[in-house]
Amino acid sequence: MIFTVSEFLSSDDVFPIEYLDMKDGHKLLYGRDFLSEINVSDANLRHECEFDLRSKLLKLRAKLSGA
Repeated sequence: MIFTVSEFLSSDDVFPIEYLDMKDGHKLLYGRDFLSEINVSDANLRHECEFDLRSKLLKLRAKLSGA
């Protein structure tokens, strides 16, 4: 994915799991550390986790029912 700086800084509500993952494992080699400016809210993290889990549950149910 390619983001502008403003898109990156304003999309922490859409990709909270991914941003936390990047913040956890990144190493800055040069330039501005955009990840240090990201603040992922617990509410957004909960929403993404819930969405992912419900989506996987629906897919599992569909597979089990033979659909």
